[in-house]
Amino acid sequence: MAPKASKKAPAGPSLQKDVGSQPTDKFSRTREGIQARIHGLEEQILELRRSLNAATPVGVLPPEILTQIFELGQLSRTGSVKRHRLLKFSWVSHHWRRVALESPSLWATIDNSNDKWALQCLQRSQGTPL
Repeated sequence: MAPKASKKAPAGPSLQKDVGSQPTDKFSRTREGIQARIHGLEEQILELRRSLNAATPVGVLPPEILTQIFELGQLSRTGSVKRHRLLKFSWVSHHWRRVALESPSLWATIDNSNDKWALQCLQRSQGTPL
């Protein structure tokens, strides 16, 4: 009797490659899906935090009043402008940051001790008298 032919497919390089890459592809897709979901949840959390900040008394101050407060808050006892104070105002909330960065009058006093800072002030002052 002749030996029976084997029905097993030969394990060539292409078969090994396909079988070996399937778990890696699956894990990559799973990780990408999880990362996308995390990013979406982080965006939702950011929006909720902004809503929470907006629900505070200082969160609803009109930009005009907030700008005046920032202008007064920048001055030191000697009357000189303290640039770090303006930066600190912009760290409080999204609303405060937007108001601080979009108020040209806050940027009209240029401290030329730092070229990058002076250029930022000049750009943000938007033609306001210096």
